[in-house]
Amino acid sequence: MLLEIKDKENTNKFLEIIKILIVCIILFFGSALAIINFFEDAEMEDTIKKIYFLITGIQKENSPMISTIPFSLGIGLGVFAFFNRAFSFSRRRKQEPGPMEIELHLYDKDMEETLIEELKNKDDS
Repeated sequence: MLLEIKDKENTNKFLEIIKILIVCIILFFGSALAIINFFEDAEMEDTIKKIYFLITGIQKENSPMISTIPFSLGIGLGVFAFFNRAFSFSRRRKQEPGPMEIELHLYDKDMEETLIEELKNKDDS
C-alpha cells in the first residue's frame, strides 16, 4: 500500500465548483460529439427516415425531428439506467458495485501496481 500524506490545504469552494462545472461541460459536449459522430458513420439519419416512414407512411426528405427526440432521450435514460442501480428492485443488486465502480477499482489497482513496479525498477538501477 502506498500512502501520500498531505498537509491540509485551504481550498476555495467557489473555485472547486467552477472546476467541477467545467469538467462536466467538457464531458457533456465530448460525449455528445462522440455519439453524433458514431451515428453519422452508421448512417443513422437514413435509419431514422426509414423508421419514420414505417410508422407514419409519410416520406420526408429531411430527418424527421419528431423521431430523433425520443431516440435521444432513450439513449440518455439507457445510460442512466445502466450506470445507476436506482431502477433495480433487488436488494442484492443495489448493494453490488456498479460497472463504473468496478472500472474505477481496476484502474486504481493498475495504478498501484505500476507505481510499485516503477519504484522497484528505480531501486534496482
